[in-house]
Amino acid sequence: MTTTIEVPNRARTYLKLGLLAAGLFLSGTNAFVIAGLLPNLADEFNSTEASIGYSVTVYALVIAVAAPAASILLARVSRTTLIASGLVLMSAGTLITAITSSVEIFTLGRAVAALGGAVLVPTATAAGPALMPPQRAATAIAFITLGFSLATAVGAPLGTALGASFGWRAPFYIIAILALILAAVVALLVRGVPIPPSSPVLQRLRPLRDIRVDIGLITTLLLILGFNVVYLFSASVTSEATGNSGSLLAILLFVFGLGGVAGNLAAGPITDRFSARTALTVFLGIQAVVLILIAMIGRTFWVSIVLFAVWGATALAAPVPVQQRLATINPPTAGLALSWFTSAQYLGIALAPILAASAAGIGGAQLLPLVGAASLALAILAFQWGFVAKRRNATSV
Repeated sequence: MTTTIEVPNRARTYLKLGLLAAGLFLSGTNAFVIAGLLPNLADEFNSTEASIGYSVTVYALVIAVAAPAASILLARVSRTTLIASGLVLMSAGTLITAITSSVEIFTLGRAVAALGGAVLVPTATAAGPALMPPQRAATAIAFITLGFSLATAVGAPLGTALGASFGWRAPFYIIAILALILAAVVALLVRGVPIPPSSPVLQRLRPLRDIRVDIGLITTLLLILGFNVVYLFSASVTSEATGNSGSLLAILLFVFGLGGVAGNLAAGPITDRFSARTALTVFLGIQAVVLILIAMIGRTFWVSIVLFAVWGATALAAPVPVQQRLATINPPTAGLALSWFTSAQYLGIALAPILAASAAGIGGAQLLPLVGAASLALAILAFQWGFVAKRRNATSV
């Protein structure tokens, strides 16, 4: 008697992973593209960049709150349904932002799009490993999260360039259309994703009882805040270097994104070799120095290109050692700890426009890189404190 062994269709699996990565690319582009469009939006709504920036706060707060709530309330819903529904919501919200002539409705549209992202991003990220054998889970995660890296490297600068050439509405229309098309494709082709076992609410809160996890999340908030207080307002920060040219700003964001992809790819091996503690300290230290240099000498376009490349490499490398640290504090609860990482990230993004508006009101846009550098310095101190807390816990047990 012969035994037939069914070989998984790798091409189909990678097609599914590619579609999930495309979802994260659209979500990331939708989040980041506003950085290059703030001047256009401020002119359109007869407002200030700081005021328009508060739509970023709304966007990020919705995701920070809705993502964990959705994971609890929708735990038993089909992953295909969740991902497709998230894309449809994102499309609807983005379309609202594209057609409105009111800043209030624009912000409402961003909130609707954020609800879609809150459902889409964590579901797609978790679905990737479920489609692959356990020993290839990290490969699946890296494949999918590459969508976010490409959103920074390609999506945001391309959207900025489109906005400069065809008006700020053009990139939002394109994102809305592509999200709707992708939702239909996902509904047809991404089937059979296993539904993970649901966790009680109290179990989800369990990692927060460990001060080392709390410190890791504080570090996350500070490093994301330090990055976004500059990146979201990069049009104002680089206005002298670019001459307020949207095309030149798009080039800077493209260079930043390329550096970010390289840094993201290198961060894992560097962290494995030198430890999370050393890697993050170096990444944040270099990034803080670069932000100070942007404030001091970043008034020339070619100098800014070099600085943005290094900044991108260190900024997008930094989250990797923090996640590694959170995952290894208590391996049995690593998944739950990392779920809180997303909320800390978006809380940092939400606070960035508020801090930026306050800082710009005191010292103008050129003060923002210095404020970002200060936030990164605090992140370094917090991260080091987390390892001291570990030693104290060890001696008290």
